[in-house]
Amino acid sequence: MALLISEIFCLLLIGLTASYFRRAHQGREALKRMENLAAKKNGRCLSEKYVNASTKLKWECEKGHSWEATPNSILRGRWCPTCDGSKRFTIEE
Repeated sequence: MALLISEIFCLLLIGLTASYFRRAHQGREALKRMENLAAKKNGRCLSEKYVNASTKLKWECEKGHSWEATPNSILRGRWCPTCDGSKRFTIEE
């Protein structure tokens, strides 16, 4: 019985480890795609970690404006809110 529990634990651990590395690899690949997308717009993706398409990343346009936006919005064609005039300003600004 103890051997069976040990074997099950090992299999679970192997599965969790494989899943972790697979997600980490997919995150690095997705971040690389975001960096390439930004480069096509003469900008940069400043984030170092990709979570998912709905989690905001930090971006910088060719004029040096920086903002946060989701990968989904960038993939839909949105870019720098300051350059395109859609940035919302506060009273202080």
